Amino acid sequence: MKRKVFLSTVFSLNLSCLILSSNLLLQAQEANDDAPVRDSLTSAANADPLDIYREAGISKDQELKIRHMAKQFEDVQRVRLKTLFGYLEDMQEYQLKPDPAEAEVMAKQTQINSLRSEISNGRIKLLLDIRALLSPEQKEKLVSLLKERKAKARRRAS
Repeated sequence: MKRKVFLSTVFSLNLSCLILSSNLLLQAQEANDDAPVRDSLTSAANADPLDIYREAGISKDQELKIRHMAKQFEDVQRVRLKTLFGYLEDMQEYQLKPDPAEAEVMAKQTQINSLRSEISNGRIKLLLDIRALLSPEQKEKLVSLLKERKAKARRRAS
């Protein structure tokens, strides 16, 4: 059971390190309306997460800035993930002890929770920073595209 939780955590954290977060992967998946879900998942993983921003009308300069911000985000997340994996390994060691000290285990869990929060907040900060680069017209177009794709995904799921 603990291994499943660990593997689930590893998987979700790896997804969070994609260039512009799992939200952008979903947007790319929703763009592939004609393919079955498993095929669109494959294409979403291979799609450029900036496609939706290009559809919203970003310039080459904006694209370069977004790519630079994403690179910085990935570098920071890589360090955070490495630290988190270390914390998770520590937690596994506690689980192998017959009577681990509650204070130590809880302190380690607090570190894990804090780092997960930093990872999530970093992802959201990146998305907000990207949104701040857009003109009002681009923001409106982006929101329109997001709503459109969300509606298509709901119809597909029904």
